[in-house]
Amino acid sequence: MVGLVGEDMAGREICRELHQANCDTSGVVTLPNRPTISKVRFIGLAQHRHPQPMLRLDYEDASAIDAQLEARVIDLVDRYLESADALCIEDYNKGLVTETVCREAIARARRRGLPVMVDPGPIADFSKYANASSLKPNRPETSRATGLPVRDPADYQPAAEWLLEKLNLEAATITLDKHGVFLAVRDGTRQWIRSRERQVYDVTGAGDTFLATLTMARAAGADWMQAATLANVAGGLECEKFGS
Repeated sequence: MVGLVGEDMAGREICRELHQANCDTSGVVTLPNRPTISKVRFIGLAQHRHPQPMLRLDYEDASAIDAQLEARVIDLVDRYLESADALCIEDYNKGLVTETVCREAIARARRRGLPVMVDPGPIADFSKYANASSLKPNRPETSRATGLPVRDPADYQPAAEWLLEKLNLEAATITLDKHGVFLAVRDGTRQWIRSRERQVYDVTGAGDTFLATLTMARAAGADWMQAATLANVAGGLECEKFGS
């Protein structure tokens, strides 16, 4: 795990949770002058049984990290790639995954022959993700970056083709919320993988779960169809759980 936290209670809580999951946190940089990005949800109870999100407070400094910190983050990524099976980049456009960090991380992983799976940020220009193995945008992110509609089934393939060609990807997986995912692979595979209708409880973390499962499956040897199908199921199950 490589990332940034603040010197605060939220940062300590994140590291504690990671330790409990047996995750090495030596790549998590603590910054004294930047808060840990936190999304604090206020939850109400319907009839004292069903939690309902009421509102959310965001604590963050989303400014881009400076060149010195960029170099430190890139060095950390490079160090951990030595023992990695894959690189997974989750970009929320909060200042960590700058163009320099992103391009360097992808290039260094690819030089080692490692797959790179990316969940892009809500940005209009996806060029910094070029040459990754796969990209996992949702509907709005895909439409914003490609300039194409992603509303109806007829829209899915043209948008996925755009991502494949413009960014030199091996695969594009456009997540379509309750409609599943559209998979396009360099080998010619084009498949709309539909979801089973679920009782949605909380969509928080569904995209992260999809990316993590896709990455794990590919690292374990699954083909793109197997990995995307498994990730689609995992994302759906996450929606049935409260919280992330």
